[in-house]
Amino acid sequence: MSIEVIEETVNERSASARDRYNAWFSQVDRETLSDAKKKIMRTRARMTKAMFEMFEIAEAFRAESGIPAQHIDTWLHEECGLEHDQISVAQAHKKMSEEAQATIRVRCVPFETLKALSRAGGKTQREALLRIEDGQVIDATEIRLISKKLANRAASDWRENFKLRKRMVDRAVRQQGTLAIRELEDVVGRLHDRLSEYVNKRNRRASAEGNEGLRGGGPDITWIIQDARDACDLFTALFPGPYGAEEDIGTLLIDDFENGVKSACFYALDDLANGDFYVEDGILKLGCEISPGTVTTFLSRNKAHGNQLTRFSVRPVKTLQAIELCAGAGGEAIGLCASGFEPVLLVDNGLRASQTLKANRPDWNVSRLNLKTCNIEEEFAKYNGKVDLVSGGVPCQPLSRAGSREGELDKRNLFNEAIEIVGAVRPRAFFFENVTGLNDDDHIKMRLGNYSQLKDLGYFISTFVINALDWGLPQNRERVITYGFARSHDFAAFDVPTPVDGLSQATFETVADVLFPYLSGAPWCKPDGEEFSEEAQEQYDRWANAWLGEYKARHTPTVVNWPIRRKPILKQWEERGIAFNDLRPSPPRPGEITKADIKKPLVPITISLLKRLQGIPDDWEFAPDAGLAAQARLIGNAFPPVLARMIGHRIHAVLSGEEISLDEAMKDQVRKPMARAAPDGTVQFPNDPRRQKAEESRQRLRERNRAIAEEYYASFELSDKDRYHLDDGDDDHPDDSSVEQLERVGASMRRAFERKRTEADIKFDASGLESIRARNA
Repeated sequence: MSIEVIEETVNERSASARDRYNAWFSQVDRETLSDAKKKIMRTRARMTKAMFEMFEIAEAFRAESGIPAQHIDTWLHEECGLEHDQISVAQAHKKMSEEAQATIRVRCVPFETLKALSRAGGKTQREALLRIEDGQVIDATEIRLISKKLANRAASDWRENFKLRKRMVDRAVRQQGTLAIRELEDVVGRLHDRLSEYVNKRNRRASAEGNEGLRGGGPDITWIIQDARDACDLFTALFPGPYGAEEDIGTLLIDDFENGVKSACFYALDDLANGDFYVEDGILKLGCEISPGTVTTFLSRNKAHGNQLTRFSVRPVKTLQAIELCAGAGGEAIGLCASGFEPVLLVDNGLRASQTLKANRPDWNVSRLNLKTCNIEEEFAKYNGKVDLVSGGVPCQPLSRAGSREGELDKRNLFNEAIEIVGAVRPRAFFFENVTGLNDDDHIKMRLGNYSQLKDLGYFISTFVINALDWGLPQNRERVITYGFARSHDFAAFDVPTPVDGLSQATFETVADVLFPYLSGAPWCKPDGEEFSEEAQEQYDRWANAWLGEYKARHTPTVVNWPIRRKPILKQWEERGIAFNDLRPSPPRPGEITKADIKKPLVPITISLLKRLQGIPDDWEFAPDAGLAAQARLIGNAFPPVLARMIGHRIHAVLSGEEISLDEAMKDQVRKPMARAAPDGTVQFPNDPRRQKAEESRQRLRERNRAIAEEYYASFELSDKDRYHLDDGDDDHPDDSSVEQLERVGASMRRAFERKRTEADIKFDASGLESIRARNA
């Protein structure tokens, strides 16, 4: 069958599905849907209430009766007909926090889900409750999946190291015997303890003397070096070379993990044996840039994991293709680029939005399309099967609680067009963000229509709510995310982004530098080194400190379109210390503050402040001729990049199998996505931080080796011709360039220098060496 015939058949089926959908959907009455939902929800609430009343009666009787617990359980089961699961859940539920119990009641959690919750560990329970609180429907199967994923994340790196260690040890045992392995483990275990003690002593001494970066030396490292030498000899006998080059270890740990670990262990022990270690910023470091704690932990059967090599990166390695609808000023595109997606097409009907996207990334394919009037099949069918994700923020005015709330009847509603584009492109996944008004009962028919059409297209679908406040932004901005995956993917593998543990909600303190750039004594510098009169500066500082004292611990409402026309919303901003409709190109300066400003300190809105509140990078530009009002509107309509990034990471993980730690991602600032320039040697692996870090380490070690060799040759006053002539007879490296020869000589000389320096520093006495030999015997 030809491709044309297949496409024609698919189009006919799609048209037929649309006809069937329209036939029944046109007869659906919103009021009927709403009434049915209310009745079901009321019944669920009664069932939940009855379940809790039963639990409370049973537990109150248990506490007051004085009957032994096992006899009460028997009585509850035999006389009252309670199942054993119900009895155990009643007891577990009583131990839950009041907040958890309230969430379970409000969300009408069914018994099977509550049973799974009561049996889950603390972390699983917290994450599941967070999702339930956000309105997600969680069942027992999903709770078990959450538990499994959390356990896998926590243990996966350790397991990989353990499996590798077992393979290496088993191989060595077959060749050398168990006693040889045990001897290495004992020596390295002792070395591990000595290193910990050495670091603690050095840190205490550094704290007392105010001195950091102390290199090894003196009597306290005698035992460390001797243990390291013993360990190095035992290791090379059990795990002989060849070992990878010292500067290649970072890359080997990615491409050939076992060889990389073996080489890392050798060079770390060799550096310790040569005394090339020191304490810097409270951490023990080696000349070879390998963590000694990781090596000694790996070799000594130590249960502490130390700094394990993690399989999780901050940014994905593989780049996936995306189409974004209603792209606006680029907030979502910024976040998706940071999560491993590259846009093949960005669509927006607005002139300023399109110009803004092009101003920042001239290489992006930006199209000004009116989705209401364009031929969707003609514009988008060419991407069929070539795109991994379709996303977008379809216009929210039809659903906004501050708008007309006409929903599907509003001419600005683009949900149907977005769904039609999903049908034309057939991406592996999609997500659309919108205001929480989408979940209101007024739009229940619209939601049914959206879900039905997407399911008919062959997608698993669901929704969740995400709040910018939970992800480091100082604004309370909730958004409903509708997402789905093609049925060829494991829908259950998608992890709804939940707030990172330990990430506190951001406040105005995080944007103080753009609010008060001239504040005396602030850690940020005054712009352009400007100076003001003493009186003007004092007045400004009083105003800034009065504002910070009143509002610094707060956050803003949702950033909206400028200007605000509804007085209640405007008042919410003023209660947070911001005159939202007072839009200015820059914040007030000393000399512009009056006594009245100090009595009622309000700050104006600036573009810099709006960008910070939305999490848009400071260097993100806008259309060249866009005025302040146009820029403010573009920012107000933007989707915060950090939210797009978190959602993108989770979708990317399902599509690529490449999981990203959201905890680590949150430590990595969202940056302006840069165009891919021709390689210049600066950043060779822009999408792979681990490989880039390995490359940077390689370059540092190579430069160090070259410098050592240069110093060595200079001491003999050799010419360039003479120095390279020394290596002419080297049969092991016949094809080396002069630079490579220099690096190799430097690496060899560094270890020779360290051994010589160590022998001079330590000066082992005869009794010390005898006691070491006796102990090791």
